[in-house]
Amino acid sequence: SVRVIPHGVDTNYFTPGNDTSDSSLILTLGNWRRDFKLWQAVANSFLQRGRSETFCLVTNPENRKQFGLKKTANTIFMNGISDLELRKLYNRSRVLFLPLLDAVANNALLEGLSMGKQILVSDLPASRFYGADHVSYLDKDTTTETACDSLCQLVDQALSKGSNIGIRRYAETNFSWPQIAKAYQDEYSILLSKG
Repeated sequence: SVRVIPHGVDTNYFTPGNDTSDSSLILTLGNWRRDFKLWQAVANSFLQRGRSETFCLVTNPENRKQFGLKKTANTIFMNGISDLELRKLYNRSRVLFLPLLDAVANNALLEGLSMGKQILVSDLPASRFYGADHVSYLDKDTTTETACDSLCQLVDQALSKGSNIGIRRYAETNFSWPQIAKAYQDEYSILLSKG
């Protein structure tokens, strides 16, 4: 038999704080298997639609060069930030936008859940495993326009809702490090008892 123990997150650290959410900040972060082309296209589409949101991408500078990411009036690029700065960014952001090409476990998704953020992520088996019905999904056949429509809708919803306690509780219940550590301890105990 196969037992799956999920990746975890430090829910004691990634906690919604007193920083006020910036209704215009859409946060994307990470390096591996990100759909930077879609990210740039959606940011451009927001600009063309006259939306006031700012897209903040936290990634290695090499990704900007490799994928030809351009600075526009509504984009901010960051890299090399501390854990404290990262948590502040999560707290300031209105939504988390994670266009992915592929994924297994995803720290950004787990941290966003722990922060109680509204999240729009690519529809992949791993995203479904971790996000379940607590996040919104980009269809597999999404276009720039459908992704932009979905993100606009989520931003507008998040503006009225703010951080979601239900999302946060889901992360605490299913992915907190103490729970994950206990699952490993239990599994090792079973294996050792079989000798």
